Amino acid sequence: CHRDTANWSNASFDHSFAGGRDCAECHKGREPANHFGTPCGACHRDTANWSNASFDHSFAGGRDCAECHKGREPANHFGSPCSVCHYDTSNWGNASFDHSFAGGRDCAECHKGREPANHFGSPCSVCHYDTSNWGNASFDHGRIGGADCSQCHSAPGGHYPGSCRSCHGDTSNFRNASFSHPWFNIHHEGTNGACSNCHPGNNYSTTDCKTCHEAEGEGGEDHDGKDHDGKDHDDGKGDDGKDHDGKDHDDGKGDDD
Repeated sequence: CHRDTANWSNASFDHSFAGGRDCAECHKGREPANHFGTPCGACHRDTANWSNASFDHSFAGGRDCAECHKGREPANHFGSPCSVCHYDTSNWGNASFDHSFAGGRDCAECHKGREPANHFGSPCSVCHYDTSNWGNASFDHGRIGGADCSQCHSAPGGHYPGSCRSCHGDTSNFRNASFSHPWFNIHHEGTNGACSNCHPGNNYSTTDCKTCHEAEGEGGEDHDGKDHDGKDHDDGKGDDGKDHDGKDHDDGKGDDD
């Protein structure tokens, strides 16, 4: 070790002579604060550079990671014991979170800002109960209050442009609906309640009156559901052969039917 006889401190120690001795036999008290108390040789193999070390986490035993890594976790990190989620000490990102540790906390405390666009604003746990699959959810429509379905659900093509809830009362099955025609008798003349007679092609956003009325010889005039005097065409009481003013109808042909 000593090659400079003028200065004994000017020496270079060949650690191969240390044999099975641990570093602490010579370097005791020179380790940094809060240094882990395992044998030095378990981590330090490069005696020229003590920082060049590889920690064997099997020596940690039942200690939690936070005993050494406290303050090094990312912002808003969940406060459960590290080892509950982190099992791969070579890659901290390789973790599996046990949601049973969340207790009564709502998902948004950790997942805020990660919900999809236009996500409903109730507590996540009301709908999401399967933390391994967010798509496996059941929505409680009792929480929507006065909000209309259209705020979340786009109507299919050709849908009637009214308020959804005026027809749809069963949120578990939107096809279970009851449409009210308060302004029009669906048994008007030859329609017989068949929707397609007035709404060809299942397009309920428009109404076709003209096809039937032209066939009856009404001259192709625009007929928009109102009588020729601008009043409602049908009062829902059916056609009893009288004109709209309640008088006998005379078409000038001489018959009295």
